[in-house]
Amino acid sequence: MYMKLADEHDKEFQQKYSTDLDTALLFAGLFSAVSSAFIIQIEPKLESDPPSIIVAVQSLLYISLFTTLLAALLAVLGKQWVMHYQVAGSRGTMEERGLERQRKLDGLRRWKFDAILQMFPLLLQLALLLFSSALLLYLWTIHRAIAAIVLALTVFGVCGYICFLVSAILSSDSPFQTPLAPIAAHIGSQILRIIDPVLDRIRRTVNPVPREINCLKILQV
Repeated sequence: MYMKLADEHDKEFQQKYSTDLDTALLFAGLFSAVSSAFIIQIEPKLESDPPSIIVAVQSLLYISLFTTLLAALLAVLGKQWVMHYQVAGSRGTMEERGLERQRKLDGLRRWKFDAILQMFPLLLQLALLLFSSALLLYLWTIHRAIAAIVLALTVFGVCGYICFLVSAILSSDSPFQTPLAPIAAHIGSQILRIIDPVLDRIRRTVNPVPREINCLKILQV
């Protein structure tokens, strides 16, 4: 019975993370190729006293490329970590196999394995945002109308992502779950916990309750 439940959990675990990591690797490979093409195209403009905006564009592109490659490296390591967990409990007696698997499962929870793997898509999203910013700045030096179109599309995409993020934070049943939603929800709850006493004190200072109303409430109770 234990091995049956363990195998069901491990199968779901491997399917979830292997699919996510494969998707991250595929996106990172395609995106790094696009970033490299733009870097090569803009590189000749850095040879002789380039304008500051060109330097900023190239810097954003390099940071975007580095972030993408870092996400790809971590995704490869993530696949190795998943395989390391999968070989747990493959040898020995039933009791030894169960204890080894439970030890590795406790290690995953203790070291926040799920939170670490959720950072890989965030790195790719950051790289995409940096690339869009660099493209917008570069097009602004070439043609303002095209840059305005790219700006409008970028703003539309960012606003859509924010709407998806808000829906995921407000409702756990939302289908638009993103890796940033749990982090944003945690940060928001911590901020509210800090500022709620301050806001309550401000409300009491600005709108104090008259003493007569308090006495009247006591009499009514």
